[in-house]
Amino acid sequence: MPHIVKKTYLLFYIALCLSPIIFIFSDLESFPLYDTKPSNLSATVTTTLSSSATGDTFCTGDAVTFTATPEDGKNYKFYINGILNEGASNNNIFQPTVRLFDGDKITVTLEKGGDTGSASLTVIENIIDEPGRIFFNGQSITLEELTVCFGSNSVKLESHSSATIRGTVLTNADTRYQWMSSNDKKNWTAIINANQRNYNPPRLTTTTYFRRDVVNDLNGVVCRSQSNILTLEVEVELKGGTVSPVSQTLCKGEQSQELKVQGGITGRTVTY
Repeated sequence: MPHIVKKTYLLFYIALCLSPIIFIFSDLESFPLYDTKPSNLSATVTTTLSSSATGDTFCTGDAVTFTATPEDGKNYKFYINGILNEGASNNNIFQPTVRLFDGDKITVTLEKGGDTGSASLTVIENIIDEPGRIFFNGQSITLEELTVCFGSNSVKLESHSSATIRGTVLTNADTRYQWMSSNDKKNWTAIINANQRNYNPPRLTTTTYFRRDVVNDLNGVVCRSQSNILTLEVEVELKGGTVSPVSQTLCKGEQSQELKVQGGITGRTVTY
């Protein structure tokens, strides 16, 4: 019996001695020196990407500039639809070297203080597919210059083909049509209330150039496309003037005096 008691105490003593060791080994995971969890040493840098286009919307062919922040990062890389277009560099401003299209996604990645950041935006193209073509009513569609008399308003400018915006054909009364006129083919003026497919010019007293623009506003960005140009060349104003002498009395066989016109303006031909 005493032998059994001693054995029991011995086991208790051994267990008591080993318990601190068991505790230490069981708690190694929480001991800083033995941290076995994967650590994330990098925090994401708050990154923004903006464009020079209002509402990220641009007209076809426009140059668009993109700016990334923070400005003091490094290794900026700019992607278009996932394809690297520029970088890595320390320049946070990006101007694409290729033409942008509707729906293109622009992405920037950067580094700062051992951290990384990225941002993206999608651009919108204000697309005018086709401005259409105009011609002189009753004339060949290829004729682009017509001569008219001074003060004439008999010419009608008509649409040979309608304009198309983002796949939609504009109707006759669509106010996105805008007729323009010019006296020198350089400086153009919008004709008031001329917002339809066809146009009848008023009486013209000087050579005038006409075109039909298509103007589309998308997200506050106004884009414009123009048709072919038609020229109405106006003849000078004709004035008969005064013929002199007013009267002559001639004997049979005598030659009359030369008739002269004073104060008149003649055209290409003169008929008496």
